Amino acid sequence: MTSTPELPAPVTILGAGRAGQGIATAARAAGLDVVLVDRTSVIGDDMLAHDEALRRAPLLLLAMQDAQLDPALKSLHVLRAGTTPAIVLQVSGSAEPAGRARMEAAGHHCGTFHPLLPLGDPTVAPRRFRGAVVGVEGDHVARGAATALARMLGATTIEIPAAERAAYHAAAVLASNFPVTLAALAESLLHRIGVSDDEAHRAVRVLMAASVDNLTAASRGIDALTGPMVRGDGATVRGHVRALGESPVAHAAYVALSTATIELLQARGAIDAEEAAWLRGTLVPQRTAPA
Repeated sequence: MTSTPELPAPVTILGAGRAGQGIATAARAAGLDVVLVDRTSVIGDDMLAHDEALRRAPLLLLAMQDAQLDPALKSLHVLRAGTTPAIVLQVSGSAEPAGRARMEAAGHHCGTFHPLLPLGDPTVAPRRFRGAVVGVEGDHVARGAATALARMLGATTIEIPAAERAAYHAAAVLASNFPVTLAALAESLLHRIGVSDDEAHRAVRVLMAASVDNLTAASRGIDALTGPMVRGDGATVRGHVRALGESPVAHAAYVALSTATIELLQARGAIDAEEAAWLRGTLVPQRTAPA
């Protein structure tokens, strides 16, 4: 078995969905021994009993939906009664399962290993983990194991403050989920003006990829900003607001994000209060005088 002084082996992953499979694939590519377990069996090993794999595991990753964590922890609490304390890491970055306190009271070391990655395709997980960031928290032993595992996969870590778990996860959603929503909105607008679905998707994908390249080269997110807001081009913004009147969802997103952009530019000193107020005014539809 492969291990490090900080990382016990094998790495047992409970949950064979996309996240569990992705972590398992990346861990195996890094040379680690991995046991992947679903609800009833050990994946790829008919000789190892399900309950025995969980009972003996020194390191457990719970890769499942938040609602499934408490039932899983309840089962583990029973299975692990009288066994050597285990390290139990939840892959969820937002959940605070009540069952964790029972495991800790029984002497187990609990924490979080939350990859800041989309793990929709397990086959690309080894590449995506290299250079990625993993959110970790827990007691000293749990954090040490989570950090060691991240390092073995080629990632670095950031601490998740216990009292700020929701803010941490909201940041992850803003960065990961909402760009997809924005891409879909942009595609729908292009489709509205007659662009085919395939062409719209390609155009938006290439544009967003270029923006990510700019973000990679910048020292902070706001420094990569381009477009009418950073240029102070109010006439263009007013035109956008008028054009989006026929698309209420896109209009609301545009106004909300433009407002946030103005606040960020002002906070960074890129514009002053007067310029910020003027830009906010461009987001308000202009009323036409009655004939």
